[in-house]
Amino acid sequence: MAITKTVTKQTLTLNVEDGVNSQGAAKTKGHNYAGVRPEAEPATIMQAAAALGALISHELMGVVVTEKAELAQ
Repeated sequence: MAITKTVTKQTLTLNVEDGVNSQGAAKTKGHNYAGVRPEAEPATIMQAAAALGALISHELMGVVVTEKAELAQ
């Protein structure tokens, strides 16, 4: 029997550079954005992340999408 996955919620996190710690290693800070449409394509999410990243004064270090999904048989 096939198992299906239905994404019900996505959250976008932009990780940006946020200075250095006491040892001189780079610190990062996450900016979270809820309400990403579950059907949004990865390329569209990345375009939105780039646009949001341009508005933040710190360098964009990475983009993370967290999904909440339901599995069914």
